[in-house]
Amino acid sequence: MTGARSQSVVLAAVDARRRVLSTLQRGGPYRGHWLLPGGRLEPGERPLDGVRREVAEETGVRTRALRDLAAYDVHVEGQHWHVRMYTGAVHGAPRAEAGSAVR
Repeated sequence: MTGARSQSVVLAAVDARRRVLSTLQRGGPYRGHWLLPGGRLEPGERPLDGVRREVAEETGVRTRALRDLAAYDVHVEGQHWHVRMYTGAVHGAPRAEAGSAVR
């Protein structure tokens, strides 16, 4: 395994109708797959701030009542990601960033 460990965050948001917020990945090893919204933390960024930013960028919705749910490591294509998963509520009308989709 090569490369430094990157810090990432994702959000598991489920609404009252039991629908899970997900985004279509535009690139990387999961290109074309539907995943939870999230991504890499910016240098010095706190995880809660990062998950709020990433969710807003990818889906156009705002988050509230976030709770730390899990932490895990992902190893894929020579990369190592340490991921923090949050759960919480979202509000607003979802809209995907350019080249992606949201559901």
